[in-house]
Amino acid sequence: KSGNYAQVNCGTYCRTVSDDRIDEKYEECLGPCFKCSQVAIREQASAHKPGDEQIARQSFEQCWANIPKNGAFKISK
Repeated sequence: KSGNYAQVNCGTYCRTVSDDRIDEKYEECLGPCFKCSQVAIREQASAHKPGDEQIARQSFEQCWANIPKNGAFKISK
C-alpha cells in the first residue's frame, strides 16, 4: 500500500542523525522517525500526490522539528 509513497528509510536516516552511532541514540531516533514518516505519507495522501518527494520531505522535517530531542538529533541534509 505505502509502496507508492515517498518515505524516509528510518534505518538509514537514524544512522546519519545519531552522532556517534551509539545504539541508544539510534533506538531513540526510530520511534519519532517512523511517526514522522507516517505523517509524511498522510500528507501525500491528503494532497493526492503519492510519491511527491517535496511534500514528503517538508512534512517529515516539520514533524521532526517538533519532536523534543534534548539536543541529540539534528536534521542532516
